[in-house]
Amino acid sequence: MARKAVDRSSSASRPAATAETLQWLVLGATRDRVTAEYTHGSQKRAEDILLDGLEQRLIRWRYWKLRMQDPQYVWTIEAVDRFFWDRLGAGEVVVDWINHDAVRTGPAQVLMGEKGARILANGPRTVLEMLQISLCWNDVLDFLRLIGLPRSSDPLSAPTPTSASVPAPSPLQVEVIRLPPIAMMAPQRGPSEPPRRQVTAVEWITGEAQRLKRDNKIPAGISKTAFAQMLATNMEEAAKTDHSISIKPVGPGYILNQLEGWSLWPISSIK
Repeated sequence: MARKAVDRSSSASRPAATAETLQWLVLGATRDRVTAEYTHGSQKRAEDILLDGLEQRLIRWRYWKLRMQDPQYVWTIEAVDRFFWDRLGAGEVVVDWINHDAVRTGPAQVLMGEKGARILANGPRTVLEMLQISLCWNDVLDFLRLIGLPRSSDPLSAPTPTSASVPAPSPLQVEVIRLPPIAMMAPQRGPSEPPRRQVTAVEWITGEAQRLKRDNKIPAGISKTAFAQMLATNMEEAAKTDHSISIKPVGPGYILNQLEGWSLWPISSIK
């Protein structure tokens, strides 16, 4: 799969603010502060709130580096900035709150004017990896006021004119292009072919991680999120093409949460 890397010092999902002093917090620190001060200790609720604000483009964000696996070079930086957090069903975003990273997988989206997007629904699978994401804390506070969530220890007063004047985002106009599926010939299995060997997810992932390390196929400095995505992609491909085994693939989010328990992270712990 073709790969291109793009380094960006910063990227914002909204136009620049006025002369106010902006405070930026890394992704995990933002989640933890909202958890402690606004959601009574519920990390899940804090994460959902932040993802809602990012999707509605009411919270500005920036990143240190963007890596793209885009075989046909469809994504543009402008489309990435606008649609990375979109949860319209066309893509999946896995967030690593501890390392402040996120990975989006799914078809590319093409910016079509100011208010719309075009989703290549049956186009090539793409992977976008954001490293070291930061959120604008000023926007987070405005969004919390906008949804009426008071501070746990010091309830917020009524929304200020500034926060009340934040316009609701216009709904996206989405046109789905359904490309003709690629016809693939299924291999014919002869009557004497032996039955498939049942393999569990942890067995296959452990063996694949060992093979990748042994063959020096793991990029230097790879993040935990990207490594989980690599294993998930290879596992999905093996389930389709390796007819000697029977395996049910698992998603990158599940793998991400299990890597250390399986002694597969850090990379140096792989035997």
